[in-house]
Amino acid sequence: MKVKSIVSLSLSTVVLLCVTVVSCTQEELEQFIPTQPELLSPQNNEIDVNKTPHFSWEPSTDNDGDDSLITYDVYLWTNATTETIIAENLTLTSINAYPNNLISLATGETYFWKVVAEDQQGNEVSSATFTFTITEHPSLTFDGQTYTTIKIGNHRWLKQNLNSANHPIGISRCYNEQAENCNTYGRLYDWHAAMNIADQIPGWHLATDEEWKDLEKAIGMDPVEADQKGYRGTNQGPQLMIGGNSGFEARLAGETTIFNQGSNNPVSHSINELGTFWTATTGLSNLRAFTRTIMHDRTTVNRLDNKYKSYYYFSVRLVMD
Repeated sequence: MKVKSIVSLSLSTVVLLCVTVVSCTQEELEQFIPTQPELLSPQNNEIDVNKTPHFSWEPSTDNDGDDSLITYDVYLWTNATTETIIAENLTLTSINAYPNNLISLATGETYFWKVVAEDQQGNEVSSATFTFTITEHPSLTFDGQTYTTIKIGNHRWLKQNLNSANHPIGISRCYNEQAENCNTYGRLYDWHAAMNIADQIPGWHLATDEEWKDLEKAIGMDPVEADQKGYRGTNQGPQLMIGGNSGFEARLAGETTIFNQGSNNPVSHSINELGTFWTATTGLSNLRAFTRTIMHDRTTVNRLDNKYKSYYYFSVRLVMD
């Protein structure tokens, strides 16, 4: 049987040909079905899921190995309901179930979910079915401010940039030294202040480089790319920004930099254009650390290991221990 001679035919036509013309094996039939999508998040039997879960899965490919022509339908249901489509004809491999645009999930309820992939010929294949249970997601109150949280991948993150000057070590400041910028975008910290303020908050810590990679992979970044430096990924930048479908809600707070080492003449730049976040991981030398930068006009995420800990002021996101 020559596959290429009938790749444009639907699966039902292929089955008819197999019945009437030639005997096909199950393996030959499966060549015309998209590969099965693999569910990533929420994980099977996960119990620590908030009311706005982030659904993600590995892409399917068609019989030519192409994943760009596949669309996805996402199904969600409970023991008391039938399978219900909550999103259809998706080309991305992730979606958030915000209550205001998809569904409202109930605390304590166990849900079932699956993804069905379809190619351009109408051939479909379903993922396995996973279950998860909704729990109340914790918030963090510190120094007079309350932060909401979200679990993405294997870790629970703050959904807002940290805004507190309660750190005995290091320096933090507002963009352009204007307090209203701290209130909107969070404070900007040198690395020492970022590490120290995390020490003041029991149960939380400054996210490491590995935890950032886990976040990026959970929203679809290729694991090989995640380990690389520079701009990596495909569409992870927009997913992480305000309104993106990861729920991370990154505010682009800009940066403050001391360009002349040894001076105290900070220059703030690029608010609403980029946001750079410290990690807890030392970088190229003990004087530098790994960072992540998200830009308003790029879809990729920048991973660098060369930012001086004492001369740059960046945003901070904490992760639950």
